[in-house]
Amino acid sequence: MGDNENKGFALIAEAEKKLKSSKTFLGGLFGGQNSQDEAMELYSRAGNAFKMGKKWPEAGNTFVTLAGHHTKMGNKHDAATNFVDAANCYKKTDPQEAANCLNKAVVIYTDMGRFSIAAKHLQNIAEIYENDVADLERAMQHYEQAADCFRVLNTLSFLSL
Repeated sequence: MGDNENKGFALIAEAEKKLKSSKTFLGGLFGGQNSQDEAMELYSRAGNAFKMGKKWPEAGNTFVTLAGHHTKMGNKHDAATNFVDAANCYKKTDPQEAANCLNKAVVIYTDMGRFSIAAKHLQNIAEIYENDVADLERAMQHYEQAADCFRVLNTLSFLSL
């Protein structure tokens, strides 16, 4: 294992330890939220360490884990951002998983009313299906969904005039 990979696994272990301590009764009373925030930072650093070591699946998995924790904590924007980070890692080795992560981000961004970002990611998914997976039917579906998001955005812009 390389230095960055070892560092990534060490950071994950430290993050998991912080999360466990924040869930204890005393941990919850004395700095539980602070421990959770520190754990999220450690997961992020671990994902970046894996990226530096070009360990794309490990980096992607770490960002998916981080997105899951942000989802549980109600941090929608951070969850979506981490799903996008995971997708960018998976694009290198597993285009289908990259598309899955982008789909999860799209759901969150749509729920938040961030249609332009959702449309951009739907277009990215379509390009993955078109160029990397060679599934033209799914590519067309996602291009159409992206167009629908842009239409919603244009309608909202028109209504606000």
